[in-house]
Amino acid sequence: MAQSKVVSLFGSKDINSLFEDIELLGKPRDVFYEVQSYNILVSVYQNNKEDSNIFEETILKLLNIMELSIEKISEKLCLEEAFIKYLVESLETKGLINEKMEVTSYGKNLLESYNTNERKIEQKLFKIFVDIRSKQILPFIYTDIENFETELIENETKDSLEIKVGNKTDERTIKGKKIIFNGEDVFNIESFDIIKAIKKYNHIVEKTVYSKINWLGNSKIEIIKSDKIFLHLQIGLQNGNIDEPFISDGFVPQIRLLLDTIKNNKIFKEIREQESSSTISYSQEKIGRENQNTLSELIKAINEEINYLQFLKNNRDEIKERITREKDIVKNIFSLVEISLFTYLKENPLSNEKLNEFKENKADVNLEILKKMALEIGLNIDEENSLREESLLLSFSRVRINNVFDTPDIKVLLPYIIIKAKYDSNNTFHKIVNENKNILKDLYCLKKMADSSGHTTKVDLLALYNQYSFDNNKFNNSMELINNIFEKYKKFIEILLNSKISINKENQKVIIVEKDREVSSQKKLDADIELEKNLGNLYLYYLGDSLKDDFRMISPNKKENELPKGNDYIITLTRIIEDFLTYLDYEKIKYSNIEEAIQDIESFYGKKLSDSLRCTNPIRYKNELKREKSSLGAKVIVFLSSLKGDYESLLENLIKENFVELIEKLIELRGHRNNIENNLLDIEKINLLRDRLFKSLKLIGGYCYGEE
Repeated sequence: MAQSKVVSLFGSKDINSLFEDIELLGKPRDVFYEVQSYNILVSVYQNNKEDSNIFEETILKLLNIMELSIEKISEKLCLEEAFIKYLVESLETKGLINEKMEVTSYGKNLLESYNTNERKIEQKLFKIFVDIRSKQILPFIYTDIENFETELIENETKDSLEIKVGNKTDERTIKGKKIIFNGEDVFNIESFDIIKAIKKYNHIVEKTVYSKINWLGNSKIEIIKSDKIFLHLQIGLQNGNIDEPFISDGFVPQIRLLLDTIKNNKIFKEIREQESSSTISYSQEKIGRENQNTLSELIKAINEEINYLQFLKNNRDEIKERITREKDIVKNIFSLVEISLFTYLKENPLSNEKLNEFKENKADVNLEILKKMALEIGLNIDEENSLREESLLLSFSRVRINNVFDTPDIKVLLPYIIIKAKYDSNNTFHKIVNENKNILKDLYCLKKMADSSGHTTKVDLLALYNQYSFDNNKFNNSMELINNIFEKYKKFIEILLNSKISINKENQKVIIVEKDREVSSQKKLDADIELEKNLGNLYLYYLGDSLKDDFRMISPNKKENELPKGNDYIITLTRIIEDFLTYLDYEKIKYSNIEEAIQDIESFYGKKLSDSLRCTNPIRYKNELKREKSSLGAKVIVFLSSLKGDYESLLENLIKENFVELIEKLIELRGHRNNIENNLLDIEKINLLRDRLFKSLKLIGGYCYGEE
C-alpha cells in the first residue's frame, strides 16, 4: 500500500483552543478525511514592497543612479559592510541586480512601480481541496505552495492513520480513522467555483493570521488536477444538541458542506453514543476558569473523602486515619467558601468610589459601619455579644482592601460582599441572607473548626462544633455533622454563584454551571442551529458578531413572546438587511445618478419600482457609492443595479423570489412604523416577511460567497 499524504492545520492544537466560542460536549475526535486536491494558477496583484525591504530598496535606488562598491554603499548609509554584502547578495538572488551590481530590467521595473500607483501582476500557484462526495471546494486554500509539506506519518493501516505534528517543544502524535471514498472522483471544477472559493477564503482570513489572495478580477484561471490527500479534521458534538457535530479543519470551526457525509458515517455515530452516555452536559460558565476548576476539584475531593470514610472501621488504626481525613474535609469545605466568595467578587468587583470611604478609616471605625450595613441587609448580629461576627469583620483596613485579590481571605471577602449587597439589591448574597440570617455565625463556627483542625491531630469535630456553634443542633456522630456542613455550603455556593453543582455518581465528575448562563447559552445555541439551517455557511462565516446578535433576536425558532414587538421587530429586520448589504462582498457599479440606476433595474425587472424605492434620496444613493451613511433604499438600488455578467442570474432569481417586493414592503412598514399594532396578526405577517427575506439573503450569499 502506497503511503498516503496528510495535511493538518491543527498542528499540536485542538478545536477548543483555536475557536474559544464553540461549546463541545466531551472531547473532539481526530479523523482523516480524503479530499481531491488541485493546483490552480491565478493572476494576482503583487505588493510593490514585496520584493525588497527598505534597505534593499535604498541600495537599489543608489545603484540605479551611480556605480558603487559595497564599501562605498557602506560609507553612504553608515551601515556595516557585512550587512551591505548580505543585502547585495539578496538583491542578486532576486534578480534585481546582476553580478556586476548593475540594476537589471526587472529591478528597473520594480523601481518604476515604486514611483507609481500601478500594481504589478504576477501568476501564482495555489492549492485547493475539493470534497469528493459533494464536489464542492473546502474553505481553506494553501497559498504558500512553494513550501507545501505534508505531515510525517508514523503508522498507517487500511482504516487508520497516525501522524506526528508540532515541533520539539510541543510535539504530538495524532491517531485517527480514515474516511475514504473508494472509486469516487471529482471532475470539471469551474473557474467560477474557484472565484467564489477565493472570495470566501478572503472573507474568512480577515479574522485569522493567514494572508488574503489579491486576485485579479476576470483573469483566466488554470486548473491542474493534483493528487488525493487526507485532511486532518476534528469532530465534536455540539453541547445542547448531540445530533449536530462541529466539523473543523483548524481554519474554520464548522465545514457545513461535510455535515451530511459525516453525520451518516459510523464514526459520528460512535462519538454520539459514547459522549451522550458518559458525559454530563457542560456549558462555559461565567466563573473564572482557574477558580471553577479549583471549586470542582475541591468538591470532588470532599465527596470522595466522605464516601471513603463510610468504609472505615472503628479500630485504632482506622480511627486515626478517620480523624486526619475529617480534619482535611472541614478545611476543604472552608476553602470552598473562601474561593466561592473570591470568585464572585472578582467577577462583580466593587467600585473605588464605594471603597474609598473605608480606605481612609481605621479598622475599628470600619467595623461599626460594616455592622450597621449587615443589619440593614437583614443579617442577625447580637447586640450584647457580637464577638463572632466582629471577628470576621474586624480586619477591613486599607492594606487588606488593596490586596483583596492576592489570596482568598474570608476576613476581607465578607466585608466586601456585605458592602456589595448594601448597594446592589440584585446581589445573590441577599438570597443567602433571606434563607439564613445567621450565616455570619455559621461561617464563624466553620472557620474556628477549620483553624482548630489545623493545629492538632486529636480532632473531635462534634466537640468543636458544640463549642463554637450558636445553635442547638445535635448530631449523632462526626460523619452526620460533615454531611450536614457539606450540603449546607454546596447550597451556599450555588446561590452565591447562581449555579448548579452536579456530581456524577459513577465517575465522581463535578460540573458547576451558572444557571442564567446555561439558559442563555442554550438559547443562543438553539438560535444558531436554526439560523444555520436557514442561512447555511453564510451565517457561520460571513456575518459579524453584532449582525449575528440581530439575527438571533428574530431567529425563526423564537416563540412569539420572545420576539421584539411591532416597531422593534421591523427596526431589527431593517437593520439586518442594511448591515448585510453594507458588508456584502460585491463590485459596485457607479451610475452617474440614481435615475439611471433605477432605469437599469426596471429594464431588467420588467416593471416600475414602487414609490418606496423610486423616491430614495439621491444624496443617500451617492453616499452609498462612497460608503458613507445612506439608507435601505439606496443600498438596495446600488446592489441590484450592480448585478451584471455572471451575477445576472442572481438578479433573475431574486426577482423570482419577489425580493424587490419584499424590500418595498419592509421600507413601507419602516416608514409607517408608528401604525404597527402589537397583535398576533402583525407578528405572523412579519414572521413571513422575515422568512422570505432570509431565503433571499441565503441566495445572495450563495452567489457572492459560493455558499449555494
